[in-house]
Amino acid sequence: MAANGNKCSPQRLTRRDSLQMDDCAGLGMFGVLEVAIAMGLYYALTDPQWVLVGKGLSIDAKANILILKHCIEAIDSRHRYGSNLQLYYKEWFKSSANQNFFSWLDYGDGKEVDLEDCPRSKLDQQCVKYLGLEARKSYEHVIVNGKILRSTTRIHLNHESPQLKYIFVVSTSKKLYIGEKKKGFFHHSSFLAGGAILTAGRLWVKDGVLKRISPSSGHYKPTEDSLERFLSILKENGVNLDEVQIRKANEDFWSP
Repeated sequence: MAANGNKCSPQRLTRRDSLQMDDCAGLGMFGVLEVAIAMGLYYALTDPQWVLVGKGLSIDAKANILILKHCIEAIDSRHRYGSNLQLYYKEWFKSSANQNFFSWLDYGDGKEVDLEDCPRSKLDQQCVKYLGLEARKSYEHVIVNGKILRSTTRIHLNHESPQLKYIFVVSTSKKLYIGEKKKGFFHHSSFLAGGAILTAGRLWVKDGVLKRISPSSGHYKPTEDSLERFLSILKENGVNLDEVQIRKANEDFWSP
């Protein structure tokens, strides 16, 4: 499942190679596991969280999984924000420590490291919420006659403030989850506890009508093809795509 020619190809990766975790999208589950071994995270492969990272792939082999730096967020028992963890990972990577990353960070030579760009207090405070099965239900939405409704109340979804970011994921079983992004605390990884997704992004809904959508997700970096699959689902459920502003991930969401 690993992408050919990827900079992070496990066959090319060693303990001190110049690993850039943002380059590791598209490796697939087994590729990520192999990279994790090379990173010194091999001890975590027995952690149940690794199962969650790949959950859903058996349903859809084209599903998107978390990019590597956020896989680390997922296997962290406290789910500290992956972008913050990455800064400390870079310090570990530059060190000569023989400890694996989390041992170094929490118990070993790195436990006193306090970075200016991300103080230890911020690292420990910003923990991403991972939803369980029951909590997840309140974020589930359905599409009925072309409109998006809350699954539990059947009330039309309505986003009031354009200053807020509303994000979504679609599970591999084609369930739609929507919520408000809160940086460092609630992200795309929150909905399915780090599990695989069909697609993810940002959207804007007024009175149940989808107005704007984008496949923008730093956690999953979904392909535009995966968004097209979701758009097909929307169309099948009565959404008029001619009235939807579709943005690319790298475009300004609010551009005309």
